[in-house]
Amino acid sequence: MFVLSSIYRSPSSPCQQSSQRAIAEMTQFKLCNFPKATLFMTGDFNLPSVFWIDGQGMTRSSPEQNPLIQVLADNFLYQTVTVPTRMRLGRNPSTLDLAITNDPEKVIRTQTLSPIGSSDHMPVLSSIQLNSKPSKYTKQSFTNYKMMMEELIYANLETLISDDMEASWIILKNTLLESQANHTIVTWKKKPKTLPFLTPKIKNLCNRKKQLWEKFVKQKATTVYEKYKITRNLLRKETRKLTNV
Repeated sequence: MFVLSSIYRSPSSPCQQSSQRAIAEMTQFKLCNFPKATLFMTGDFNLPSVFWIDGQGMTRSSPEQNPLIQVLADNFLYQTVTVPTRMRLGRNPSTLDLAITNDPEKVIRTQTLSPIGSSDHMPVLSSIQLNSKPSKYTKQSFTNYKMMMEELIYANLETLISDDMEASWIILKNTLLESQANHTIVTWKKKPKTLPFLTPKIKNLCNRKKQLWEKFVKQKATTVYEKYKITRNLLRKETRKLTNV
């Protein structure tokens, strides 16, 4: 079963925590009533103060002020949009439009398109796997730690430290995670049809070993078993060479 939800959270809501709590309660309701379903929530959540690391929301405020982020973390929900979705000239870009799921393996890729009309929001396009076939894509991420270190060198980290050690640690941790997010590039690449380290010789030996074993199971012949052992040992010898590469 696949449960799809479309969300819009107004930035002019009179009580920001109440609107977050309403979405959090709706999310909890769907998780309880559809425990085996694939849940996918998408829309404009309007959470500019939240940044996302490996699908998890991070913020400098306390969990009590962000009930929606807390519910996502408690239920292991994953947010797949990794780039800003709203950009205006002269303003910092922000990730407001989100795609949240409890089964990220079924999300092949998530990307943004150019804005429609005069909107400053970029449409989010997600490719979702609805059948049981395995994904043809694999996620790869690269973090430029050199740029991250240069950014933190010029940051006045002393201003983040206070007498409250717990609060200081949370602020420092979120600052580091935010810097990491700013310098991390995530790409999706097609998976190879076979494991890259399997040479043609190893593949042939694997097939030969399988054929001999199936033949031995049927015939129970000693000569076939001896050929199987020879092939098995050759395969073991070739695979052990890979550890020395």
